Amino acid sequence: MATTPKPTILKPPSATSAAAAGDAQDAAPEHPSKQQRGMTHWIFLGAGILFLLACVAVGGWQWRRHAHAPGVAGASAPAKAAAVKTSKLAAPVATVELPLEPFVVNLADAGGHSYARIGLTLRLAAPAGAKDKDASSKDGADGTGDLRDIARDTIISVLNQQQSADLLMVGGKDHLKQLLRQSMTARDPRLQVVDIYFTEFLVQP
Repeated sequence: MATTPKPTILKPPSATSAAAAGDAQDAAPEHPSKQQRGMTHWIFLGAGILFLLACVAVGGWQWRRHAHAPGVAGASAPAKAAAVKTSKLAAPVATVELPLEPFVVNLADAGGHSYARIGLTLRLAAPAGAKDKDASSKDGADGTGDLRDIARDTIISVLNQQQSADLLMVGGKDHLKQLLRQSMTARDPRLQVVDIYFTEFLVQP
């Protein structure tokens, strides 16, 4: 006689099994998350190292460029020699003073009644090797007697062409100095006028 198989009864999963399955599902993503955090950490660390190396390279380049620039500490020998040569060329020029006694000059105003009483001292560039001194000798023994006469004649010629209004205006004295310097240098190359000092300046319109 054939035996009838017993029906299989499916039991619902227990609560413990369901909880274990849920925990397994929740725990599964933890491994990729840790790996990602680890990779991010190494990426930031590598970027920081590269940034530091770049800063060191740029700083070294700036230091080398500054160290080899002329006129700073660490400059090359040719640059130092050029700086010394430039300082020697910029040395003050030796000068001599040539004072002139005051004198009266007629001006170019209409009517011929205007005049100027001028007293001044010329500061001239001295020849090479000369020292700054006062060339005030009147007898010409110092070699400036003829220069004094040439300077006076040139000043008279320039003032004879000026009008009182031009001399009395703002900047009139400075303009006159410029004219005198140009005229005296053109008259005699020895009259290299460095500066002009007015000791007396009176204009009668």
